[in-house]
Amino acid sequence: MMNPKSTLAVASTLAMLIAGVASPALAETTLRVYADEYHPVYYLNDAEEVAGPAADIIREAAARAGVTVEFEYRPLKRALAEVEKTANVCFIGLWHTEEREDRFAWAGNIFTDGYAIFAKEGSGISISSVEESFTYTTGVTAGWGSTEALRAAGHPNLQEVTDDLLNVKKLAHGRVDLWVSGTLSGPHAASLENVAVEQVLALQEVPLDFACNLATDPDAVSGMAAAITDLRNEGRTDALLSLTN
Repeated sequence: MMNPKSTLAVASTLAMLIAGVASPALAETTLRVYADEYHPVYYLNDAEEVAGPAADIIREAAARAGVTVEFEYRPLKRALAEVEKTANVCFIGLWHTEEREDRFAWAGNIFTDGYAIFAKEGSGISISSVEESFTYTTGVTAGWGSTEALRAAGHPNLQEVTDDLLNVKKLAHGRVDLWVSGTLSGPHAASLENVAVEQVLALQEVPLDFACNLATDPDAVSGMAAAITDLRNEGRTDALLSLTN
């Protein structure tokens, strides 16, 4: 026979569940989510809030997964350093490369991104391999997967900046010959600076995924992964991305 205290405890738990109130063990996980500027995928809007299609996807996925997300702007290199050392801290959308596979807990695929080599329109530069770019001064961005890949390939003429828009300006003024940028972000950045560019070599397609510290609540990560997959299958990710074009 159940004692009165046990009966009351069970009744209380059932009442909470029926009312939709989670017990402490079922409370929502809060993820701190860092973002930098990666137009048009994510960025700070005029109200200094993290915005863009990736931010919308993360917010919608979190709502479905029962996870609270708190966004904060932080430059990429600082953000990733913090993500790698602190549980329940994530980055809004990171290139999911082989080199990064074991460094983060991943949820995605948010978008299919990638990187390419661009030249100023009319430059006459034509290359058919990444090795052929080695003779050209090439603008890259600190902390980006594309920069890591070119450095690993042995590119001897990289000029690194902290903001990709600086690369566009350098390309426009002839301070670099080539520019490596994202297939989603590069053309957009060029349009913001009114610089006509052309893609001279596609290098790699890369998934853009939600990246969390390895010690992050695994239920939160798997919940985010399932929700992001559902949103992709429903066409929501493509619909949001199309609004930026």
